[in-house]
Amino acid sequence: VFFSRALFESNIALTFFLLGYLFYLLHLRRVYLIMPAAIFFILSMYTYHSYKVLVPVFILGLFLTGKTYLNKKLLLLISVVSIILLMPMVVYTLTGETIARFSSTSILKLWPPPFSNALVENHTVGQILNLLMHNHLFYFISEIFGRYIAYFSPLNIFVQEAREPGQRIPGVAALYPFEVIFWFIGLFAVFSRFRLYKSLVLLILLSPIPAVITWNWFHQVRV
Repeated sequence: VFFSRALFESNIALTFFLLGYLFYLLHLRRVYLIMPAAIFFILSMYTYHSYKVLVPVFILGLFLTGKTYLNKKLLLLISVVSIILLMPMVVYTLTGETIARFSSTSILKLWPPPFSNALVENHTVGQILNLLMHNHLFYFISEIFGRYIAYFSPLNIFVQEAREPGQRIPGVAALYPFEVIFWFIGLFAVFSRFRLYKSLVLLILLSPIPAVITWNWFHQVRV
């Protein structure tokens, strides 16, 4: 609701993505509905950068963990249509503008992690531990994992204000505190019936990835 007032394109992309997910679920009963699912997924990729990461990863996860009843002809048709629709994006990416955008927001800007320099240079914990844990790579992976977990923290979701100036509303977090009740009820309902909601669990686990690979610590719009 807050972000829609600022007309963030991420809201439009989310709408396209959820429509794609809806048609994916419907295709389990009517197989031909996989075509609009593919189209809406691709539209979300054109609308906001985060979905250029999330959509391919999510679709790969669906094929590895979910059900599909596509025959070879329909799969070939979807592949051809998807390639045609994605060609302008590929061309645009190769021009360097998308790469420049990624370079300016990538988490690789934090390599090596600023806090790890003092730790690695001023402390030694033995040759084996230095090789396995006490090095820039280990601390960098720890930083990424910490960012990933942050997007599931009730404190960040319901209590703390956003850190980004354009997303901050004084005294208000991403969601109102009373909504934590429905958050826990929803999580319990989904994870207690894991087999039924397997694709939704997959989406929940994958959704922070586009935000995690950027340098911002907690960027709500990219999730």
